[in-house]
Amino acid sequence: MNLIIDIGNTKAKLAIFNNDEFVEMFVVAYDKLIERISELLKIHDIDKSIMSNVGAEIDGLEDFLNSKFFNITLTSSTKLPITIDYDSPETLGVDRRALAVAANSLNPNANSLVIDMGSCITYDVVKKGACYLGGAISPGMNMRFKAMHNFTESLPLVIFKETNSIIAKDTESSLINGVVFGISSEIDGYIDSLREQFGEISVFISGGDHAFFVDKLKNSIFADQKIIMKGLNIILDYNFKFRNEETTN
Repeated sequence: MNLIIDIGNTKAKLAIFNNDEFVEMFVVAYDKLIERISELLKIHDIDKSIMSNVGAEIDGLEDFLNSKFFNITLTSSTKLPITIDYDSPETLGVDRRALAVAANSLNPNANSLVIDMGSCITYDVVKKGACYLGGAISPGMNMRFKAMHNFTESLPLVIFKETNSIIAKDTESSLINGVVFGISSEIDGYIDSLREQFGEISVFISGGDHAFFVDKLKNSIFADQKIIMKGLNIILDYNFKFRNEETTN
């Protein structure tokens, strides 16, 4: 079984896969990761793992994983089942690599866009034929709320909630409408521009904020909260197979 570890900007997630079959997933505090993994080892017959980290460094975690089984820490040099056509591949985030791999696996015979809505919103395009082309990065929802509060004298810091009208009648609702409709228009505009260039393109969306926007978009999309975990699982199996072939030869 495979252990997948995704350390994000604000939280960490663990997932268990049995080959390519998803088993379960957990959200874990940074300081509880090693403890939680130790508990999982008592329950599941885990024989390999992969860690993607775009957040905090966890002291001792990589050494702990390496001592238990075959482990990969995803970096810019990790082998992938797709090619990377990016001018600065060493700067491409490991999370975006995993998302691109997953999108290609879910839709191998067509062009794909995968959108991840976390601290930032990332857009990643994978061309038919398993080639990552690039994409875009913009501020996430909470980052936009914080920016309007931090860079003005009088605007409050708000937390998202549904508003009743596109024409807001108070400042809090005005801020929410500006962010929500701004993001929705941004996403739809990006999809429309890609379809003008590539024709039909499949769109996948994930991330902590994606549920707020799925019903606000005019374009058809596939929501998949586990997509990054699926991509990491594919990368893990790909590298494990590659290592075995090298050992055999």
